[in-house]
Amino acid sequence: MRREEFSLETRHVEPEQGAATAPLPTLRLDFDGSAAELRSAFQGADGQPLSEEDIELSLRLTSDFEKPDPDGVLAVTNRLTGDFICELNVRAKEIFEFLAAAKRRGSAVEGSPKYRVQFFTKGNPIRTAELDTLLVYTKAGDLRESESLLPSSVEL
Repeated sequence: MRREEFSLETRHVEPEQGAATAPLPTLRLDFDGSAAELRSAFQGADGQPLSEEDIELSLRLTSDFEKPDPDGVLAVTNRLTGDFICELNVRAKEIFEFLAAAKRRGSAVEGSPKYRVQFFTKGNPIRTAELDTLLVYTKAGDLRESESLLPSSVEL
């Protein structure tokens, strides 16, 4: 699966939404390839589907953080093995706005920020997960804690 075969849409990130009743901020990733290929990427070594806890997202900047709208790569990986499930090129600003919405909603519900990620193939749903972590790394590989989404139980 190539980066160019994926597109990204963010949902429920409007600044005025932050109340406990606001829907979870959502990342929707659409894959242009086959459903079987995407489903296969979400299987562990044992052939079973990965659990939500085994799916991890991260943003790696590919240009300087100080730029007004840096470029980045959104990676979806198997948390246990580190194997890539998929990745796609993104505008980091869009992901930063998304993370800010998740943090606002988390504050409103007095809990850990959460978000939803949905995977589609040609408009058909393949997988949905609700997650509470999205790590942001600089071009040099340094973790940006203030931009990252970390559950309150995690200490770095």
